[in-house]
Amino acid sequence: MKQARGRRGPTDRERPARLAQAALSVATERGLGELSHRAVAERASVPLGSTTYHYTDRHDLLAAGMREAVIECRVAVDDWSRTLNRDNVIRKLAEWIHSQVAPGMARDRLLLWFEFSVMAVRFDDLKLVNHDWDSILPDALRPHVGPELADECNVATNGLLFNILMHDLSPSRSEIEDRLTKWLVRD
Repeated sequence: MKQARGRRGPTDRERPARLAQAALSVATERGLGELSHRAVAERASVPLGSTTYHYTDRHDLLAAGMREAVIECRVAVDDWSRTLNRDNVIRKLAEWIHSQVAPGMARDRLLLWFEFSVMAVRFDDLKLVNHDWDSILPDALRPHVGPELADECNVATNGLLFNILMHDLSPSRSEIEDRLTKWLVRD
């Protein structure tokens, strides 16, 4: 005679979010190449099977982590944008860029984002997450500078950030501001 299975304990409704946060944490610290179900399970302190139950493959795990990054970034940029007005956008943008490229978590997250963006070129679902990320800065700038300049600021910012990271540069805030002014201010 078969024994009845024991009832499962209370459902951990927060587990998918914890796994996504763990995926983001692992990928930020180690890079996309080191993201694995095992590493995420260890970071989230859950059984390995939980990661594959909620996120079938590494791709799903990556997308979940990057959606978490989008949420975190949107909150941070929305808070930052409350300090903006039309007269201080270039200066505040230079300060923000400078803070993002300084050694630490923001820089590590930025490196991850560029790594993810390159990967997203090949996958439509990741392109959607990347599009959400890429809309954060222009959405914050539009009320202050209008749609055209907001989009130009986004392109200039992404290019400058990539260049700084690619060449391991350490520009001062004033050097960043000078570059942005040259590109974006019209007489």
